[in-house]
Amino acid sequence: MVSAARIRVIVFRLPILVLAIVVLATGIAGSFHTPALAQEQPQNRGWSLRDLLFPRRSERIATSADVSLRRLGQSSRRVRVTDLSPEGCKVRLPHQPRLGEHLLIKFDGLEVLESEVCWVDGFDVGLRFERPFHPAVFALVAERLKATKE
Repeated sequence: MVSAARIRVIVFRLPILVLAIVVLATGIAGSFHTPALAQEQPQNRGWSLRDLLFPRRSERIATSADVSLRRLGQSSRRVRVTDLSPEGCKVRLPHQPRLGEHLLIKFDGLEVLESEVCWVDGFDVGLRFERPFHPAVFALVAERLKATKE
């Protein structure tokens, strides 16, 4: 027999699942594209299925700055950060990493941060920092990145 608590969980999640199916079926999500299209300039897609199913913990700031990124066992290279939050960032990579892969990212003037690939969309990759930025450090990094963007 199904418990009342389990029924409440199912009923609570059902509208989200139905909406997700509708969004995917109608192609509105726009969060999936082929690697051939990944070389195009990123566009403002509005909300996506990812935003619906995985709400963000904090607001992100839009930026366009280069940082150093290194795969374990390889040399570092410069990559573009397109948005940033205290918990993670979105970067555009020349390769497609695996989900769960650990990467080292270095913002100018800060120590190296360990990060984990939490989503991949073509060559755009979401990284989650192992240790989030302290609010004061994040404010400093955000100001530096805004200054380099202008």
